[in-house]
Amino acid sequence: MVTEIDHALTEYHDPEQGTLWQLVVRVLRELPVQQAVAGAEVSERTVKQARAGKLTGKTARTVEARSKLTDYTVKHARSQLRTAGIRPPIDHEALLATYLERLNGSEPTPPDRDTQITTETPICPGCDQPIVKRGRRGPTPALRQVSQASNALRANGC
Repeated sequence: MVTEIDHALTEYHDPEQGTLWQLVVRVLRELPVQQAVAGAEVSERTVKQARAGKLTGKTARTVEARSKLTDYTVKHARSQLRTAGIRPPIDHEALLATYLERLNGSEPTPPDRDTQITTETPICPGCDQPIVKRGRRGPTPALRQVSQASNALRANGC
């Protein structure tokens, strides 16, 4: 027997109304169409529809196109922030928002003064954050643990 309404109802969120997709559309509007086409591996028409906010629907093709565009904008924003020496947030919404803030002229919080981030900084496969060198102290215990886990995965062929 159901005693609470939450146990009986399933709530579905419309991804077309989500904050992440709205940020993706804003980033796409800042990029040249051909760059987005090549990076996301979608058609020019798809990029133009997305930029206009008209890439809607729930067909497999639309869902796949939105996924590709989201993946590309996240990778692009992460790369641009790293190039600028800014530590990209893990959360995709925060990442895109930080990128857009930077494009619009407001500077995000700079990295810690003892943290050195370069374009060659390795990325943690577990949390997708840069593995940074911290001054003279060396990596933190958490980073050592992630590094050991990463090495174990590589040894197993993952």
